[in-house]
Amino acid sequence: MSRAWAVSVAMMVAALPAWAQDVGVVSTEQMESSRSGGIIIRVGGYKPLLDDEKALNGNTPYEDTFGDASLLLVELELQRYFYQGIGTAGVGVSAGYGEKYAAAKLAGGGNAAEQTALKVVPLAFNLFYKFDYAAFEWGVPLVPYGKLGLIYTPWWVTKGSDTETADGITASGGKWGWG
Repeated sequence: MSRAWAVSVAMMVAALPAWAQDVGVVSTEQMESSRSGGIIIRVGGYKPLLDDEKALNGNTPYEDTFGDASLLLVELELQRYFYQGIGTAGVGVSAGYGEKYAAAKLAGGGNAAEQTALKVVPLAFNLFYKFDYAAFEWGVPLVPYGKLGLIYTPWWVTKGSDTETADGITASGGKWGWG
């Protein structure tokens, strides 16, 4: 968990705006630059829906191991705008990382001395539209937006420092979805 906090703090510090000097009166047209894309950094909770899988037949391995808490997810999205008029439309790609640690479970259900972790790396490609016309033209500070995307999330489970293996099956995989 400390690695995720360190990464999120480093990303927030890197995103701080630079300070510029006042060099006199400049018109707003000279100060504006063209917009061709954007960078978005997200940090928040993420709760995988592992326990909803039909193949588990009602078992709840995520809740049994990690409880009801979500894991911390740090995500970076790069956007490229292809339309700017009454709003902005574009494409984006994003990648994230999240992990959650808990005591490993023994066959009898008790806690083992080793730690287990669930690690996820959500990767997404999306199309979006932001109604930012009111923000730029009238100073309205809210920008409604919509996004539709394809998501692939590789995941793996570790026990100690190795990827978990049970009955010859490695605890790793990936899941396709949409958002």
